[in-house]
Amino acid sequence: MSFLSKFVALFFPEYRFGWLVSEFAESVALELDFIHEARNAERTARNFKNNTVVRVPHIFWDFTTRRVLTMEFCQGCKVDDLEFMIEMEIEPIKVAKALVEVFAEMIFVHGFVHGDPHPGNILVSPEGPNSFCLVLLDHGIYKELDEGFRRDYCQLWKALILLDANKILQLGERFGVGKYSRYFPLIFTGRTIDRSPVGKKGCARGRVLNVLINLVFPVPYNLNLLKNW
Repeated sequence: MSFLSKFVALFFPEYRFGWLVSEFAESVALELDFIHEARNAERTARNFKNNTVVRVPHIFWDFTTRRVLTMEFCQGCKVDDLEFMIEMEIEPIKVAKALVEVFAEMIFVHGFVHGDPHPGNILVSPEGPNSFCLVLLDHGIYKELDEGFRRDYCQLWKALILLDANKILQLGERFGVGKYSRYFPLIFTGRTIDRSPVGKKGCARGRVLNVLINLVFPVPYNLNLLKNW
């Protein structure tokens, strides 16, 4: 991969994705270090210690090494299992809202973001004071945001919500993407910089998968692109 990336860069000077190779190599190494994963899990548990919706499995350190991770078993099904939620009388819209709020807190408050939030790594458990809780698994990869980037990213989302075109373009310069920042609203929210969102009001239960996939799952990858551009 490294050779191919350098080969492409040799013939296409505008190619700016060489960082992907080193990012991939670092991620693989971290994924194979279970001590690192256990520490990430405990840090996340501390960050959400006052949030009754979030549950991180307890780590059993006496039985954990760099090659073996031993943690608490937590009951639940994948966060996109709509049939399970209906069977357990869990409202999917509440789950979607809770999931978005959890990742918003990771990004905008803690600056410590789960790097692989696919449905298999987030369980919905019928336990908890709110009739359900979100169980976060696989803490091998996290993205830690420096304070400056975290604040700028907060400002970007404020501008995206308000469709503040001038602020979006201004932040685009700080992120190093220049005029291409006009596509931020389309990338992050599915609407253009000069147009209100298109679609029906509200969200039926059966559309919960779209809410989860479109709002949450791409976030770590978008953060990577911004930080490494």
